[in-house]
Amino acid sequence: KPGPIAIKDVADIYLYPNTLQAVRVTGAQVREWLERSAGIFNRIDPAKTEEQPLINGAFPAFNYDVIDGVTYRIDVTLPSRYGLAGKLAEPN
Repeated sequence: KPGPIAIKDVADIYLYPNTLQAVRVTGAQVREWLERSAGIFNRIDPAKTEEQPLINGAFPAFNYDVIDGVTYRIDVTLPSRYGLAGKLAEPN
């Protein structure tokens, strides 16, 4: 149901022993967060006819996040803005 939620409530359903934090972010920061997460996808060449793997197995899957309540698209025909280590690789 909609309403306030406490960090302890979220921690109860969080399976991993990591530190759980709530953060306030701007729209621009959310976009960059999603750009970083999109690094899990390989670049797909629409001109190729052979099968191309969508998921980059070298990407640390724990860095892939989905943000609920935000509508967005990932264009897998464009290069990833971030490399596997999380460094900005493609500034535009």
